[in-house]
Amino acid sequence: MTSAIVGLIGAALGALTALFGSALSERRQARHEAATWRRDQRAAAYDGVFHALTKAASYRHKIPAGGTPDEALLQQWFDDLVEVQYRLRLLTAHCHRPGGGTSLPVAVQQMNTALALLGVGDLTKAADAADETAELIARCARIDMGNEPAAAWR
Repeated sequence: MTSAIVGLIGAALGALTALFGSALSERRQARHEAATWRRDQRAAAYDGVFHALTKAASYRHKIPAGGTPDEALLQQWFDDLVEVQYRLRLLTAHCHRPGGGTSLPVAVQQMNTALALLGVGDLTKAADAADETAELIARCARIDMGNEPAAAWR
């Protein structure tokens, strides 16, 4: 009878160990999948912002330095900067960590400044603000992807 009880206890411990191991393995897999999903979302958000910034920069360079810009060209540049602003807000939603680590809110403010300057017709300052936004975002991407230490930012 004692060996039967010992066998029963051993089987119960084996079953509990298997259940615990399975639960631990599933939890680890779920964490890995969640981390992969977050990384993919960040990468897609950065890609969208950089694509929109590149498009906006291409229109900016078509504006004549001393002359009056074509109204349609100016409107397209404004629309492209608005798209950058939208994608930047998506990026902030996926990548900004309150309390530090990124300066994406600063980039959002810089883009708002660029749009305001463009709205009042100060093309040079608007272009400079858009360039500064691009530099901030590039730096955030390098920090977020581990290519630059966050301490270097402060």
